[in-house]
Amino acid sequence: MTASLRWARWAILLGAVALAAVLAGTGWANHASLRASARELVEGEGLVLAQSLHSNMRSLGRPATADDLQAWIEDNADRGVRYAAFGGGRHRLEAGTPTIR
Repeated sequence: MTASLRWARWAILLGAVALAAVLAGTGWANHASLRASARELVEGEGLVLAQSLHSNMRSLGRPATADDLQAWIEDNADRGVRYAAFGGGRHRLEAGTPTIR
């Protein structure tokens, strides 16, 4: 076996290893980017829902009740809303079914 044939075999092997490393790196980068994008999407949707809830409760022109909050949950059920809490302290309202206890 000549030296050039031996080097050719090593070159093919090293090329395959380099391509595998590039492919693994690209997969990792895409995965990290996808996770960040999904997190941004969830946070953005949460902000939209929070603004909707705040706007709805302010438009009542009176203190909100648990029934008002339940009505808002039912109006937004198609967006995945099952539970909401509004306010704080002694004026806290809750309605719906919490998924975490």
